[in-house]
Amino acid sequence: MGYQFVHIETYARKSDSSGRSTTFIFDEADRHADACQHVTAPLPPVVLYGVPVAEVRARHDSQAADATIEAAGKMRRIRSDQHTLATVVASFPIRWDDVRGDQRHADALADWEHRTIGWLRDQYGEQLVSVVRHTDERFPHLHAFLLPFDPTMRAKTLHAGWASKSVALSNAKAKGANGKEANAAGDSAYKTAMRNWQESYWQAVGLPCGLSRRGPARRRLTRAEWKTEQASVRTTAALLHKAATAQKTIQHADAALVRAQDAVKAAKARMAEARTAARQILATAQTQAQQTMAQAEAKVKPLRKFGGMLGAMWTGFRGVQERLEKSADMRVRAAADKAEAELKAAKEAARADLRQRFGNHVDAFRRAKDEAERLAKKAETRATAAEALARSSKAELTTERSERVKAEAEREKFRGLWADADNAIIEMRRAYSPTPR
Repeated sequence: MGYQFVHIETYARKSDSSGRSTTFIFDEADRHADACQHVTAPLPPVVLYGVPVAEVRARHDSQAADATIEAAGKMRRIRSDQHTLATVVASFPIRWDDVRGDQRHADALADWEHRTIGWLRDQYGEQLVSVVRHTDERFPHLHAFLLPFDPTMRAKTLHAGWASKSVALSNAKAKGANGKEANAAGDSAYKTAMRNWQESYWQAVGLPCGLSRRGPARRRLTRAEWKTEQASVRTTAALLHKAATAQKTIQHADAALVRAQDAVKAAKARMAEARTAARQILATAQTQAQQTMAQAEAKVKPLRKFGGMLGAMWTGFRGVQERLEKSADMRVRAAADKAEAELKAAKEAARADLRQRFGNHVDAFRRAKDEAERLAKKAETRATAAEALARSSKAELTTERSERVKAEAEREKFRGLWADADNAIIEMRRAYSPTPR
C-alpha cells in the first residue's frame, strides 16, 4: 500500500512567521474560503470523533482566555504567543478515486481510521476532543485536535518531542552543562521521543494496515528492496489479522462455554425445583387421602350406630332382627365400599397428577441438559478450530520470518556484488587511464 504519515504540531493564538495561528488552523480545518486556497472545491469536514471544529474553537478560546500563569508572585494571563493548541494529522496512502471505486480500499480506509482514532485515544485520553476527515483533497486524511488539561494551556506538553526536550534541557543544566551541551542533549531527546512516537503509531496502526514504517527515498532503497519490504509488511499484516480473528474465535468459544455452563447450572436448579415440587405434591396427596379417609369414616360411623340401635330394640323378634341386621350390614358394606372407592380414586388422581408434574419437570431438565451439551460441544469445536488457526498462523509467521531472513541475506549478497563491481570498475579505470607524459 505505501508508508505511514502522521505528524503533530502546536500553535499559538498569535501568528507565527508563516502566518499560522490557532484561528487560521480552525479556519482551514472548517474550510473557510480564505484559509483553504489550496483546495479546489472545499467540502465541510466529516466529524468522526468528538465535537465539530466550531465547538473545539469555542472551547479553546474560552480556556485560553481564562488561563493564567504565576509570574513575579502574581497570577497573570498567558501570553498570546504561548502554544495552546496541538493537532495531529494522519494521511492514508490511497487516493480518494481508488477508495471510492474499490470496496477493498474502502474497507482498508475504515480499518485505518478506526485504528488511528483508537491510538489517539490511548495516547491523549480526554485531551483528544475532535477528529475530522477531509474528503476534498487527493488523499484521505484526518485532523485531530488536542486541548491540554494543564490550566496554563501549555500545548507543548502534548508534543512528545518538545516534552522530552524540555526535560532533557532541565536535567542537563542541573548537571552543570553549558548552553550548547544542554541544547545537544535536548535535540537528541527530541529525536528519540519522536522516533518512539512514530514507532508507536506504526505498531498500532501502520503495521496492521500493511503500511511501511518509512518510505524508500530517505533510506535509498532500490525498487526491488522496496517491493520486498512492502510484501513483507503485507504478509505480517495478514498474519496479524489472522491472529486477531483466531483470538476473537477463542473469545466466542469461551463465551459459548460460559453460556453452556450457565445452562447446566440453570438445569440443575430446575431439577432441584422439580424435586421440591414433587415432594410438595406428594405431601398434598397424602393430606388429601387422609382427609378422604376421615370423611369416609364419618359416613360409615352413623350407619354402624344405627345398626346397633335396631338390634337392641328388636331383640325379641329374631326373624325381623336378622333381616334388619342383614339390611344394615349391606348398607354399611355399601357405604364402606363407596368410601374405599372414593379413597382409591383420590389416591389415583393424586398419583396421576404427581406423575404428570414430575414428568414435565424431568422433560424440561432433559431438554436443558441436551442444550447445554450441544453448546458445550459447539464451544469445544470452536476452540479446537481456533487453536488450529492459531497454530497455522504461527507456522505462517515462522515461514514469513524465514523468507525475510533469506531476503535480507540476498540483499546483503547483492550489495557485496555491487561493491565488488564498483571496485572492479575503479581498477579498470585506473588500469586504462592515459599515463601522463
